[in-house]
Amino acid sequence: MNQIRSLKLYFLGVLLQGGGWFGDPGPYQYGYNLSTIRWCGILNRIGFAYLIVGLMEIWISENKAKTSRSPHLNIFCMHGKKWMVAFFFVALHLILTFSTYVPSWRSEWGHNATSNPNVRSVLLEEPFLIKCDVSISY
Repeated sequence: MNQIRSLKLYFLGVLLQGGGWFGDPGPYQYGYNLSTIRWCGILNRIGFAYLIVGLMEIWISENKAKTSRSPHLNIFCMHGKKWMVAFFFVALHLILTFSTYVPSWRSEWGHNATSNPNVRSVLLEEPFLIKCDVSISY
């Protein structure tokens, strides 16, 4: 049941990333561009995390030995294997996040080429460059 629910969350995230609702009069168009589809949006990541935590709860056993007098430390030690798996996935996420190359890109959000220069607008007069070209290496 856990796997079905996490798959529903994941594919709901893929469905909702398409850009706008059916019949929405806004500037967005509903549809998918397979070259820019987001496979790892927020809802997709929540579904993935739900799957991993559910599988950890099912497959990883708990330690039964009491190691200290503190009940809080006992709970931590009881679930030590689960904490190690969780630490592995957090470390993997951080490594992938900070070692990914980020290229520079040109932002055209809010740009209106036909705007009247005499009218004050919140739109940008011209697109601007977001300079990145970085990758953190250790």
